Amino acid sequence: MYSLLIVEDDARLSACISEYLHGYQVFTESTVKGGIRVARNRQVDAVLLDLQLGTENGLSLLKHLRSDLIETPVLILTSDETTDTVCTAMQLGADGYMTKPFSMRELKARIDALLNRPPLTRKDIIAVHDLVLDCNNCQVRRGRQTVNLRKREFEILSYLARHQGTIVTRQQLISNVWDSYSEPYAGTIDVHISNIRKQLRSTFGTDMITTAHGLGYQVHSRKV
Repeated sequence: MYSLLIVEDDARLSACISEYLHGYQVFTESTVKGGIRVARNRQVDAVLLDLQLGTENGLSLLKHLRSDLIETPVLILTSDETTDTVCTAMQLGADGYMTKPFSMRELKARIDALLNRPPLTRKDIIAVHDLVLDCNNCQVRRGRQTVNLRKREFEILSYLARHQGTIVTRQQLISNVWDSYSEPYAGTIDVHISNIRKQLRSTFGTDMITTAHGLGYQVHSRKV
């Protein structure tokens, strides 16, 4: 049986979700502190996270999870669908979002898609110039220098690297890195690419990714 953590301060909504998802083991919390405690001490398979938890911001819980290298899928529940909010959540490592109000049927479909998402088919090691992508640990290495990327960002980079020398469109990234029930917000891919570039540049002085304006992104098979 799959287990879910619902972090939602609306007791009625939390109860409705729990009742609808009767086939799952469900843990409910209404605060950031409580959510962090359960996520660290229980083996949960997915987290449903409200962004407005009274006076608290649910994004702080997401930050804690990802800083602890807890890669449990997180589905954001929010009444705020502004670009900045959604992009920030995705940049921090969220796996998808739903805008309130939503149907329970769609919620369950998205949860099932996250839980049954097949792992990417990929080599353990991918070489790009003098950089090495370690797919088992989501690391990029050059000699003794190492960058640890978030899972989603590493999946984007590794997909580009496996197709080095070819322009990869945003739609190709969406189709191959995201599942059909958690397709990213329009600007999410650009946010992820920007974050990848910043981390690679700060450590290696290069980001290996070039932008083909109006088309997509490319990792070159040779230095340019």
